[in-house]
Formats: sequence, structure tokens, C-alpha cells
Amino acid sequence: MANIRKRGKSWQAQIRSKNQNAISKTFRLKAEAIQWAREVESGIERRTYVDHTIAEHTTLSCVLERYKQEVLPSLRGKQSEQYRIDKLSEYFNNISLAQLSSLDLARFRDIRLKSVGSESVRRELGIINRVLVQAHHEWGITLPRGIPTVKKPKPPSGRQRRLVDEEEQSLLSALEHAPLVRAMVILAIETAMRRGEIISINWTHINFRKRLLDIPVTKTNIPRTIPLTSCALSVLKSLPVQIDGTLFPVKPNSVSQSFRRACKRAKLNDLHFHDLRHEATSRFFEMGLSIMEVAAITGHKDLSMLQRYTHLKPEDILKKLA
Repeated sequence: MANIRKRGKSWQAQIRSKNQNAISKTFRLKAEAIQWAREVESGIERRTYVDHTIAEHTTLSCVLERYKQEVLPSLRGKQSEQYRIDKLSEYFNNISLAQLSSLDLARFRDIRLKSVGSESVRRELGIINRVLVQAHHEWGITLPRGIPTVKKPKPPSGRQRRLVDEEEQSLLSALEHAPLVRAMVILAIETAMRRGEIISINWTHINFRKRLLDIPVTKTNIPRTIPLTSCALSVLKSLPVQIDGTLFPVKPNSVSQSFRRACKRAKLNDLHFHDLRHEATSRFFEMGLSIMEVAAITGHKDLSMLQRYTHLKPEDILKKLA
């Protein structure tokens, strides 16, 4: 039976039942307290009542912080994700999970699009969704409105930067005094490997006899084995092996910095290290490899994403036409 009592200028309704923890809520009017109590008692009797108390007293920023502390450390790319979570926590600091709606997410999306690109907003909305799913399914926080969804902005068109004319040789020449980064650049062009995948190469991952390279840790969390061209194999054989078996004792940021300086010396505009993966992927298609063969090398699960990474040169396509 509900207990309705006045507390100051408000009315509190409290319900106690045999198989249910005490439930209480405060209202401005007594009639509101009575109506709420009747609805809850009816739900308890019909076994359809769900307690939303935790969601009402938990802000989105709180579960974002919990996700950062408990889940994020086990994920790859946690540094950039942590930065995004901190920004999201600032924005959603005062919104409880019970109040959170699709309208709130839509407003956030539109505001953010005024200052950052669509891909950043897509990633931030993705984090919010993962955190809400974690809270609902793993932490027992039932959202009264369900997990809100919102239309994500369209992804940006893929970069189309290719190496043209003598740019490849100019870049390699500019890296003569940075042999490790030079070797990484060659491997990226020959294998389409990501920067982090190249840095993680261990001597034990290479099968020189079969000309294969195992990549046990990938961005997609799906290990893959790739074939090595003669050039890639030659580069790997030329590298000194460290005590721990690694071939590239460098940090990602150091590689990027060295690469940018080399591009500046070689007078190459708007070229990123990741563009070499685009270049390699396009070259594989130009060699005549099928989509599935290229995907096996690059590790792409989404073939539409693979298409974004692929930019064939019209003059090379022309050669195949009558």
C-alpha cells in the first residue's frame, strides 16, 4: 500500500511491497503523488513495473566516466576515445539518463557540426550509443525511454590523394637520414598496412620461406596474414632485430613527425602517412587483383569502405580499353 506524506512544500509517495525494494518519488501536488502510486502499484501487481530510479539519478556524464574507467582501458585507440568522452561529459553533465531523448542527441549533433567535421560527430554519437547499451545491458540501468537514436551525419568522402609523377622517389630520398621511417613508408606502399600494424611487426610474425606476414593485432580486432612482395621482403630482411624481437623501436607520433618533415623537404603537399595505404590499395586493383583478394590483404570487412580507399588512375583504366 502506498504511503503519501507531505514533506515541506512537496508530497512524497512511497511504496513498499514484499518482493520489491521501497520505491519513492516526490511531487509538487498530492494528486500527482496519488496518481503515480496507483500506476506503480498496478505495474507491480501485473509484474510489468520497471524501476527507473537509478536512471533518474544518473547523468549521462556519470556513465561516460564509468565507461572510461572500466571498459576503455581494454580497447585499442583508447587515447583518442578518452578525449572524446571527456568532451561528451562536459556537454551532457546535467542530463539524466531518464531525461535523455533523441532530441537531445539531435541538438548535440547539430551544435557539434558547426565546429567539427562529420566524421568526428559520427564517432562521438557512436560512443554515446555504446555507453548507453553498456549501461542498459551490463550495468542494470533501465532507460524509461529506451536507448535513444538519432540520424548520423553522412560520412565524409574518402581522401583521393595518390602519389603522382616522381613523388614516391622524392619522399624516399627525403627520408635517407631516417632509415626506419623510410622502411615503414616502403612497407606501407607494398602491403597497405597501417602505421600501427607496421610498428608492431615482430620477427616471429614473418615467414621468410613462404613470404607471409602475420598481423595478430589489427584495428578491426581480426588477425590476418598477408603475402609479401619481393620489395617488402627485402626491406624486412635489411632491418636489425631488437632484443625483444621488434623491428621498429619507434613511437607513432615520432613516425608522423618525421614523415611530415620529409614531405616538407620533398615539397609534397597534403600527403599523410595513411594515404600510403590508399596508394597501396589502389595499386593492388591496378595489378588486377579482385575485390576479395585485396580485402584479404588490407583487412577491410566493409567492401563499401574498401571502395573509399581505392582511387584508380583513369589513364591506367584507359590502357585496358580498346
